[in-house]
Amino acid sequence: VVGVMMRLDDLGKQLEERANAASWIAKYNEWSTFGLPSPGESDELRRKIKDDPLFVLARAECLLAIFLHTVEAPALAESGEKVAGSSEVDFIDND
Repeated sequence: VVGVMMRLDDLGKQLEERANAASWIAKYNEWSTFGLPSPGESDELRRKIKDDPLFVLARAECLLAIFLHTVEAPALAESGEKVAGSSEVDFIDND
């Protein structure tokens, strides 16, 4: 969790980039499923974080998944260390 908080802005940008790359998210307006405000509503992020616990849960899950995939797993592989589960992201869909 500390690692996510330290990289919160960068992980948030990566989440936006990944969601924008998946055309079906926009097509079906599934932004909140990934803890993102709809395009053009970026000023709504703080309000949604404050008022919508499901939005917060989805966002936290996605940010953690990106952290595990891009930071922790490569660092473990580089160091040769092993942990239970190998930092696999098995709690969220591939999309």
